[in-house]
Amino acid sequence: MKIWLLLLIALPLTGYSQTFETFIDRGDSKLSVKDYTGAFKEYTNAITLNPKNAKGYIQRGIAKNESQDFKGAIEDFTKAIELSPSCLGCYLDRGRAKNGLEDYHGAIGDFSKAIDLKPGEAFAYYVRAVSKRNLKNFTGSIQDLSKAITLDQSVSDYYDERGFTKSLLKDTRGAIQDFDKSILLNPSGAFAYFQRGMEKYNLSDVKGAIKDFSKAIEIDPKDPMPYLHRGLSKLLAGDKFGGCMDFSVAGELGADEAYKMINSYCQK
Repeated sequence: MKIWLLLLIALPLTGYSQTFETFIDRGDSKLSVKDYTGAFKEYTNAITLNPKNAKGYIQRGIAKNESQDFKGAIEDFTKAIELSPSCLGCYLDRGRAKNGLEDYHGAIGDFSKAIDLKPGEAFAYYVRAVSKRNLKNFTGSIQDLSKAITLDQSVSDYYDERGFTKSLLKDTRGAIQDFDKSILLNPSGAFAYFQRGMEKYNLSDVKGAIKDFSKAIEIDPKDPMPYLHRGLSKLLAGDKFGGCMDFSVAGELGADEAYKMINSYCQK
């Protein structure tokens, strides 16, 4: 008799847990196909069922971040942090939401808290570096990126961001070194080729710039900026026809500046 009583007590609890996870799983499935409205509904059902479980707020906050409802995301991550104060991802995701609202100081506070919780988390230094760059604290940004790279040397984005920040400080050769490393790690990254091309252009290495812009175009032929800057490089190399052709493509892809180049250099 006692055994049956224990089973009857256990069954509702087991069903409760499975139902909460079912809503979470349904929300995750809808989120994966960018059905944000459907995901919100499923996560809200999970929260209604168990409002003391941080996971529902976390997942709904992630969905709100992806749909660019940054204010709503902050509310959900704040609630998750109340329920689970040591949630590293909650601080990282809330910081990213604050970045989306251009609250860079607030974002840095959240990323710093994440670093306090886990000093070896390279990604936390990376996202804090982006916030610092947005505040024009370039030196602080590079320091954080260097720390991220020390912790994890396998991520091309860290080198891309540090190279870009070095370019803002006019450290052209330092930027090129970082883009070189990024390309070694990720040969299909158009950003690194484009930015390295820009730095080579600044060094008057026109041939090298054209080569990098061409590679960026090969990887991402819909981006107008490599065409625009390859066109400028070709003009400097004496290839007026090739430069004007690149300006034309850039204009067709949406770069209004390309038409100014055509009027200035290609109508004579």
